[in-house]
Amino acid sequence: MKTSFKYLTIMFAAALFFTGCQSLEKMQKMAAEVTLDVQPSPVEMHGDSIAIKLTGSFPAKFFQKKAELEITPVLKYGDQEVAFKSLKMQGEDVQGNNKVISYASGGSFEIIGKVAYDPAMREGTLYARGNATMKDESMVVLEREVAPGVMSTATLLDLTDAKVIKAADKFERVQYETKKAKIQFLINRHNIRRGELSKDEIKAFNDYLEEIAAAENMNVENITIDAYASPDGTIELNTKLSDKRKVVSEGYVGKQVKNAKVKIEDEQNIYNTKSVAEDWDGFKKELQKSDVQDKDLILRVLSMYNDPEVREKEIKNIAAAFEDLKTDVLPQLRRSEMSMKVAIVGFSDEEISTFALEQPDTLSVEELIYAATLTEDKEEQKKIYTAVTQQYSDDWRGHNNLGVVNYQIGNYADAATSFDAAKEIDSDNSKVLNNLGAVALAQGDVEKAAEYLDAATAGGKNTSYNQAMLATKEGKYQDAIDMYASSEYQTVNFALAKLLQYSETKNVQAYEATLGILEKVEDKENSLLYYVKAIVGARKQESEVLFNNLRTAIEKNGDLKEAAATDIEFIRYKEDATFQSIIK
Repeated sequence: MKTSFKYLTIMFAAALFFTGCQSLEKMQKMAAEVTLDVQPSPVEMHGDSIAIKLTGSFPAKFFQKKAELEITPVLKYGDQEVAFKSLKMQGEDVQGNNKVISYASGGSFEIIGKVAYDPAMREGTLYARGNATMKDESMVVLEREVAPGVMSTATLLDLTDAKVIKAADKFERVQYETKKAKIQFLINRHNIRRGELSKDEIKAFNDYLEEIAAAENMNVENITIDAYASPDGTIELNTKLSDKRKVVSEGYVGKQVKNAKVKIEDEQNIYNTKSVAEDWDGFKKELQKSDVQDKDLILRVLSMYNDPEVREKEIKNIAAAFEDLKTDVLPQLRRSEMSMKVAIVGFSDEEISTFALEQPDTLSVEELIYAATLTEDKEEQKKIYTAVTQQYSDDWRGHNNLGVVNYQIGNYADAATSFDAAKEIDSDNSKVLNNLGAVALAQGDVEKAAEYLDAATAGGKNTSYNQAMLATKEGKYQDAIDMYASSEYQTVNFALAKLLQYSETKNVQAYEATLGILEKVEDKENSLLYYVKAIVGARKQESEVLFNNLRTAIEKNGDLKEAAATDIEFIRYKEDATFQSIIK
């Protein structure tokens, strides 16, 4: 009896085993009837990842009642593979919490997943893998290709195309100086006293004339002479008096100009002269500075009466105060004021260029920064800006502009060092922050780039463009397009964002918009311009557009030959003889 029972147990287990195997094999045989669809197809790299939506449906009598099935999208590339999120389902007789699929009517499923992108995935293929289990048995019942290749067009984004901002110079070739002097007159007199001519300010005025005469780069622009009379006395007397003071002052200055042998190109128009019969404005100004008794009362009188004779009469009525006015205020108003405007012409462009490279310590900071704009040679620019950082180390512009030149020639580490030095001097400068963001992009540090560019609030269109690049990198194509447009730069990156947006909108007008932007790109030597055109041609199935532009792209950059050979964008043309001739 014992032997019989043991035998029956073994036979029962074997029956179950074979039943399970047979059930899984039935699922495997019917796997071809399972419908599968993946979007997008081919799968695409967006941002730094690949996102997919895999949908499928099972036919009736496929899903065994006691079976469990785990569907996993798997991307195979080379000898590697990476799995997306899987979905587990179960038959009607399984005790569990997974989605139940009917044996009689079948069912459907949806998997949304994402994996990090690796450049090695470029030639990958997406599969749907189904692993079924029943009791202790397990079997891969489904292994099917669902998408050929990975579209990595987003990797064409050129992160070295960020816009950097140079700091401008404040160079002015012609500088202006003004020299002033004043001659005082006695009451009711217009003659110039000898003592007045010995004053330091008069001597300095005359010495300056000698300096002008000796210098080749100094020219008198104009000489202004204003002569005044104090507001005591009659209008008639003061008018004549101020006019005479003007004449003698102009005569004196003219004589000094001739004695110094100053060259005047237009002697008739060099002098601007005027006379003021009663200097009430000067009176008020001197009174406010003085300690004259009742000066507030006198100031009120000035504001109450406009008639000069009434003003004078009312002020004289303030007897005590008028005595102080005669000694402390009125004498200061009997004068002529001379002002000479002189133009000082700086070095010529040729001189500035020579000094900047050979004797940079000869030049001011503005002349040095200006000198760098006179050459297109990047090494010369570097030399000049280096001189700025050495001679004027506390000026952020030298460090910033040295960083810009290093960025432009691809020395990103040196550029970052210079931008950091500029930031140490002016930590909130939007130009510097923008440039730090640009170099971070070029170095692939997207997180740091975003931090700097967000802080560059006044960076203008350059920062807008750089932020558009960030949005493109992150797969936010509509945001990128809006920012590219506001920056007003027509570039390959802008066109690329428009092309990539098609995956979201499925609007074929995106292709024409892409081509329209590319036509406006100034740099016609940019190989990516033609490569993106070739992609548009492939998508529109316009072979001549594809072939002509791909051929030009490869002529300008031979590295694109290998890229094109493995680019899923051209999958329809892999076997085309013309395509093969271009990539080989």
